[in-house]
Amino acid sequence: TDNGISAGFVKIEALSTNTAVAYTDGLNVGILAAVGSTQADADANGTTVAEILDQGAVSANADYTVGSLELTATGQDSASAQVNAAGGGVISVDVNEANAQATGSVRAEIGQRLGILASGAKVIATARPEVDANVKGVSGGGISVGISEAEATMNPTVTARIDTGTSMAAGGNVEVKAYATPQTGTV
Repeated sequence: TDNGISAGFVKIEALSTNTAVAYTDGLNVGILAAVGSTQADADANGTTVAEILDQGAVSANADYTVGSLELTATGQDSASAQVNAAGGGVISVDVNEANAQATGSVRAEIGQRLGILASGAKVIATARPEVDANVKGVSGGGISVGISEAEATMNPTVTARIDTGTSMAAGGNVEVKAYATPQTGTV
């Protein structure tokens, strides 16, 4: 790191989009018995990082002097799993599963042991997850057992921080915010 770096408006931005789609279509038919299993798994687990790296040692002077600093990370993880299945026979057993998960990580961070002089600063991390899991299962026969299960998991990790040992001298506002806001609609 060079000491004494000066600039006007500084924007550091990381954007990512991670999409996973799984689709299965199954048909299980038997004259006497039909046994079938259909499964779709979609995992969208991206990592998005915007950061100013750690400084080796604390300096007496500001490492960075900027008019305004904006550090943002936005991650959009979308997962969709869909199963369509049908089965039939004198004895029919069908198991259908759709699993979708969006458990990505988004981080906006100003590292350790830095000195920053700014008129204002924003450190903002935003996760925009979306998951859809759908199962359509039909089973028929003399003796028929059908199980259809859909599971959707949305669990992002979102971090915005100014790390330990860092000093921020600002003439205006310093905002440090982390958001997890689901997308609207379907994948």
